[in-house]
Amino acid sequence: MSFESELKEFTNEITEKLEHIDSEETTKIALIMPFLNILGYDTTNPAEVRAEYTADIGTKQGEKVDLAIIENEEPLIFIECKPVNNPLTSDHISQLYRYFSITDIQIGILTNGIEYKFFTTGEDNNRMAEKQFLDIDLLNLTKNDIKELKKFVKSN
Repeated sequence: MSFESELKEFTNEITEKLEHIDSEETTKIALIMPFLNILGYDTTNPAEVRAEYTADIGTKQGEKVDLAIIENEEPLIFIECKPVNNPLTSDHISQLYRYFSITDIQIGILTNGIEYKFFTTGEDNNRMAEKQFLDIDLLNLTKNDIKELKKFVKSN
């Protein structure tokens, strides 16, 4: 099945699942992990996708990122997850911002399982850019959104 077909099938199933999702953990299991699978990541392989990834650097201890996509034993993308019924706020963005300031990560995603905000480093390359470079709503996908999401499909 093509990426577009898988994505369309998945987005059609989202509304059926919503009434049963009542926590961040269920959001991860029912929405975020299946989305990562569509992008080609094996969410059952901790060498590829790791939950509660430790992002301790220097004096910042105990920082745990909800999910990290790993490549060659290094984090490639950090994903900060929120419950599906929570709108994404500036407080949530600040949490992702902290991870950028204590690691060398280049891509961060803030999501509630439906909305995905993609961030990258700013001009100084040490901090997260203030504004996301991509904002995807899985319930209102455009052709351009699909084109942009294809850039995040795992290359084999």
